[in-house]
Amino acid sequence: MQAQTTASVKNYLNREQLNEKAANCTLFITVAPQGIILLAADMIQKEVMGLKAIDTGSFKTAEATAKQLTEWIEQGEFAGVDFQQRVVLIENSCYTIIPEALFIAEKAGSYLKMVHRVGGSHEILYNRTSNHVCIYAAPALLMQNLRHVLPGSLILHTAGVYVESIFNSISKSEKDLLHVNLHKQFMDVVHIRNGQLQFVNTFPFEADTDIVFFLLSVAEQQKMNNDKLAVLLSGEVSQSDALINMLKKYIPEVLLQTRPEEFIYPAAFREFQDQQYYQSLAALLCGL
Repeated sequence: MQAQTTASVKNYLNREQLNEKAANCTLFITVAPQGIILLAADMIQKEVMGLKAIDTGSFKTAEATAKQLTEWIEQGEFAGVDFQQRVVLIENSCYTIIPEALFIAEKAGSYLKMVHRVGGSHEILYNRTSNHVCIYAAPALLMQNLRHVLPGSLILHTAGVYVESIFNSISKSEKDLLHVNLHKQFMDVVHIRNGQLQFVNTFPFEADTDIVFFLLSVAEQQKMNNDKLAVLLSGEVSQSDALINMLKKYIPEVLLQTRPEEFIYPAAFREFQDQQYYQSLAALLCGL
């Protein structure tokens, strides 16, 4: 068995400020195969208290992730803090999103299995958004541990939150573009035109060329004008990445996501770019 290495932790949190305002705050806990992000925000006053990002890339099983999450919740900066609400965001590529009008709860598993292989050790869940339903699978043991260590928490999928955040932040007159949220090994691609969801899917990638190929394929499928094609990137990407220059060779306009402007952020947030950690920050736009 391969030895586990110490997790990498990035802390952008003011513990004193958090203790003072936690009772009015929501704690968003993003649980991904390779990392955990803890984000605390006062949703009424629209103020973010801080963020802690923990890279658990060496933990390859649901058991290891659940155990480590339990330790950080019970022993870290958030231990003993009485939050108004806790929201768990499950991040993985095993999901599908369908219109609310077509959804039948008893068939949730069937919808998901049409597009993904779902193992017997996984639990199938779903969340409703304004007009759509996000159906997803997560390891049953992980979900069991999450419900034990975070009882009463609202559990959502990052893809559903991401799509909802887009609907809540664009106008029908906005330019026709692809919204792209990059994770470590896959990306979410969303296309909304005239206020209607036209396309949403997830694509695995190993190299920057994969990303370019998938985006151009989606643009062609959606009959988007190549001369005016634009993409809005968020997540695991930096403005200095080689990917940006590669995309600009094929796509006329490459944009980086900005943080929700109606919120106040700690000074420590200047240490990372707006589009980073957006899988968690998108929840700020969903009225949770």
